[in-house]
Amino acid sequence: MTIKDFTASDTIIFEQLENTGLNLVFDSTKLAIGTMTQGAHAGLAQFLYNPATGSLMLDTNGSITGGVVTVALLEHAPTLAANQFAVEFYL
Repeated sequence: MTIKDFTASDTIIFEQLENTGLNLVFDSTKLAIGTMTQGAHAGLAQFLYNPATGSLMLDTNGSITGGVVTVALLEHAPTLAANQFAVEFYL
């Protein structure tokens, strides 16, 4: 999916249903530019962003090999901030 018109006032919302197995962890300190490091959370899902390409990825298993999936491409590679992300959990 390509997001063509993302702005500083927009929010990206990810929804997780119970028992999906993704084990998403949301730590806003890890979303600050330059601190989203692949493998930082062993065995836990984490979001990664490449500001050079605008690629937003989900690493479903942390430091374990594989598991990285591109979930969106943000056109024009905007700068992202922690307050632009939300993870919602549903039972």
